[in-house]
Amino acid sequence: MSRTTLDIDDDVLAAAKELAKAQNSTAGQVISELARKALTHHADAGAPAPHGLLYEEGWYVLPSRGAVVTNELIDKIQEQLDREDARIAGRERSRSADGQ
Repeated sequence: MSRTTLDIDDDVLAAAKELAKAQNSTAGQVISELARKALTHHADAGAPAPHGLLYEEGWYVLPSRGAVVTNELIDKIQEQLDREDARIAGRERSRSADGQ
């Protein structure tokens, strides 16, 4: 076990001390366990992830915006992105040709 100094908000430390007292443990052990859980947590299927998205079958599910996503819409967006990429690549080529 390592010793280190961390800046922890007062309310978080107070909560950790309360948990430690209830668990007959130390605040350091409580904070270590909570950090370990947070750092190794994998979202359960159908459970909200920390950022509010659902995680289902290995995918984060975006919330509905009320529009139907069709293959036609995806193709249109992909074409727009391809044109934008080509425009950016053209600018980069002209810069390198100019010696920039």
